[in-house]
Amino acid sequence: NVFSPNGDGVNDFWVVDDIKSLPDHILKIFDRSGRILFTAKNYDNNWDGRVNGNLLEEGTYYYTISFLDNKTITRKGFITIVR
Repeated sequence: NVFSPNGDGVNDFWVVDDIKSLPDHILKIFDRSGRILFTAKNYDNNWDGRVNGNLLEEGTYYYTISFLDNKTITRKGFITIVR
């Protein structure tokens, strides 16, 4: 869960393997304080570590992916941004 959004064309986006095969989900990315930085419904592996057009600093951020079906299942983890 490490990516390096520095514009060199390698690991510039956070990729969640097989996410496109799992429809009806909501992704949220948080900072250490618990503030939501990014939200996407049916995430398309296109987040480049920006919030409101500004690159986030190197560091660890946290995510939840909630899969919506008859019951909600949530997975949690962390992402590390390096430059």
